[in-house]
Parts: sequence; C-alpha cells; structure tokens
Amino acid sequence: MTSFVKLEAVEQSQLHFLQVLKTYRTPFFDFIASIFNFFDTTPFFFLLIPLIWVMYKRYWGVSFLYLFLLSSLVNSTLKNIFKIPRPYVLDPGLELINVGNSYAFPSGAAQSAVLLSVLLIWARPRSIWAWIVGINFFVWHSFSRLYLGVHYPLDVFAGWIVGALLVLKFIYVFPKIFSFIKNHLMLLTGIQAFTVVLLVGFTNNSPLIQYISCSTGVCLGLAFSPQETYTSNWKQKVVKYLSCFVGVTIGIVVFSFPIFSLTKNSLAYIFIGVWLTLIQEKLLSKLPKI
Repeated sequence: MTSFVKLEAVEQSQLHFLQVLKTYRTPFFDFIASIFNFFDTTPFFFLLIPLIWVMYKRYWGVSFLYLFLLSSLVNSTLKNIFKIPRPYVLDPGLELINVGNSYAFPSGAAQSAVLLSVLLIWARPRSIWAWIVGINFFVWHSFSRLYLGVHYPLDVFAGWIVGALLVLKFIYVFPKIFSFIKNHLMLLTGIQAFTVVLLVGFTNNSPLIQYISCSTGVCLGLAFSPQETYTSNWKQKVVKYLSCFVGVTIGIVVFSFPIFSLTKNSLAYIFIGVWLTLIQEKLLSKLPKI
C-alpha cells in the first residue's frame, strides 16, 4: 500500500511539472516542438538510413538499419511491459499533439535523441559542428517530448538509459555481429525466413516481424552482392541516395496495399533489405559514370 502511494505521488509530481510547463507555451514554441516530433517518426528514419548508407560505407548503413529496428523493438517491448499511459490521458489539456494510443514509458524519442546525437559525435569527434548539432539535438528533442505533453520526465530519463545501452551495443557488439553475419549468410537467411513465416502466422508483434524480416532481406542481399559500389563522387552519391530512397519508398507504399495485409509488413521489410544491399547496387553498377 505504501509503495502504491509513493508511486502515485511520483506520478502526480511529474504531472504537476508538465502542467506548470504548459503555462509557458507560445504559438512559436508549439510550432518548433511539433517540428521536433518529426524526428520521432518512421518517415524520418527512412530518409536518414539511405543518407547514412550513401555517406558512409555499407557496413554503417547495415549496422544503423539494425540499430534503428532494434531500438523500435526494444521500446515497443518495454512499453507493453510497463503499460504506463501518456500524460494527456490523465490531463487532456496537456495534449498539444496526439501520438496515438501507445504507452509512454520509456520514451522512444529520448532513445533516438541519444542514438543520433552520440553517434554523430562519435563519427566526427573532432568536428565542432558535430558537437554543436549533437548536443542541441539531444537537449531540444528530449525537452520537446515534455513540452508536447506526450511524456513524463521519468519516461525521458529511461529513454536516455536505453538509448545509451543501444549505443554501446552498436559500438562494441555490432562489429562482431556483422562479422558473424558475413560468414553465415545463407544459413542465417534460411533460419530468419522460416522465423518470419512463424511470426506472421502466430504473432502480431509488428516491430519483431519488421526486425527479423529486414534482417532476412539484408542477409539475402549481402549473399549475392558481396561488394558495394562505394564512391566519393558527390553526383554519384546523390544518385545512390535517390536510388536507396526510391527502394525504401516502394517497399513501404507498394507492400502496404490490402492484398499484402496477411504478410503483416514482412514483405515490405524483406524488400527494403534486399533493395539496399543488392538491387540498388546492381542498378548503379549498370549506370554510366557521372
């Protein structure tokens, strides 16, 4: 009973903080905070992933794709474990934007704030602009979730912790995972494809299906395209980015048609993985040099 009272007191204190913060809202800051909400959407990441794929070597593109999907999977799992409602459910007056009926704890946006800012600084540690952009993105993206009334402070704090753990996994564990994938491509492709069939048939866990499906596509693509067409030519980079973006868009749009509803987005993510690692590489190799 005492523990419940303490938890309720914490929730009320956090709610009071957001209610006080609400009194400082202005139309200008409402607009800015709403823009930051775009950085917590799937379209943003599907614009960002091709950019990383093009600006850096394929290893980083594959790793970041895995990281993004893993972050989504972890966040979805934790939210469904704790099932803490968003602040505007208790106080509708806090609702500046509606992010659906998903739960609040932990904050997926706070995870993204850590992932993107830390990885930007880690990739360019000597760049003052990387530090300026990274720190500002981390601070304001995290704060925007409180300002918009979609998260409690503890949601954001928990998101930071989860994001930091994922960054450590990206830096220290992913290289080993990527090496294992390269050495067992066909075996992993077969196992994952079978797993996707089971998941589609027996679960509605969309993030898990997306993660395994995309991994299947990546492994399949890497198996038939061991070499990448990496270039430092900026014109070729633009063409390659557009190629990556077109493939991702096709995967999301075409496979969202009702006829594919039984696949639960699995075909879309398999296609995206194959396109990024194989199809667009083959297409670009056939184009004349710019």
